Amino acid sequence: MAQDIKWVNRMRISRGKDGVFRVRSPDKPYPVLKEAPTFDLAYRWAHRCRKYAKKEPPWSEDELEFLADNYGRISAEDICRRLNRSPNSLKIITFRKLGINQKSNIYTARALAKDLGIACAKTVVAWYNRGFLAGKPAPFRNGPNQVWFFDYDDIIECLRKRPWLCRLKRMPPSYFRSIVQEEWDKDPWYTRAEAANFLGLATVGPIWRYVKEGWLPGVRRPSGGGQGAWIFRHSDLANFQLADPRPEHRKSATLARAVQTAQDTAERKAFRALGRGDGHSSPNGQISGTALITSTPVLLLHFGR
Repeated sequence: MAQDIKWVNRMRISRGKDGVFRVRSPDKPYPVLKEAPTFDLAYRWAHRCRKYAKKEPPWSEDELEFLADNYGRISAEDICRRLNRSPNSLKIITFRKLGINQKSNIYTARALAKDLGIACAKTVVAWYNRGFLAGKPAPFRNGPNQVWFFDYDDIIECLRKRPWLCRLKRMPPSYFRSIVQEEWDKDPWYTRAEAANFLGLATVGPIWRYVKEGWLPGVRRPSGGGQGAWIFRHSDLANFQLADPRPEHRKSATLARAVQTAQDTAERKAFRALGRGDGHSSPNGQISGTALITSTPVLLLHFGR
């Protein structure tokens, strides 16, 4: 009596009492097609024999279009279930006829990092974790590693809202680079040092105070360690200058006003010194420029505080 029955391409492999493995036809009276001393030899022969294998119908244009649009976006099991196809036929048709793989229809973290000029794909995953970029896990894995799937429209939306995530000089020529360049030209972003220079401040210290008080909106760009670096939009800096919510004694922080204030203060000190008799005066009784020059630099050091 035969035992250990296996089915390959609709053919039955069974082992007899004599230990010989026999491959039988699926048609009655089930004649023996091949005898082999081991199961591996019988299995290989039955696997190569396609005479009795179930033949699937040819792929239609609609099926090929659906497969080309969704391969990698939908799991292979779901595609096989919808099209009533076997996993092997799915792999064969995508490789031989369509020439695509599961990563052809999606932007993975590695592919997106390459197009944005970013050295490591983990940076893109960090954007997803912080909520900067919408994404989801792909329906397949790369070995033990999870593959992340980012939609094209979500990438465009992220770059328009946060062009400061990318380094423009490092980006290769692409549509993504043109979007970042367009948003940067429309309303540039400034670092804290550039913002201080724009507002005419001597140091960057007051910038943090303006942010803390809620006067100047800003965002933290991920860079280096810690929480990142503060950056500010040109429009926000311009609105800050127009409204200028600082107290009256702080508004002298702009460069032109600070210089004028320092000169006025130096003049008053020179007049007081002249009245006390220890000031510097010219032979015709007017105040010399020495008093102004010696007093002005000391005051200019404080105009940004």
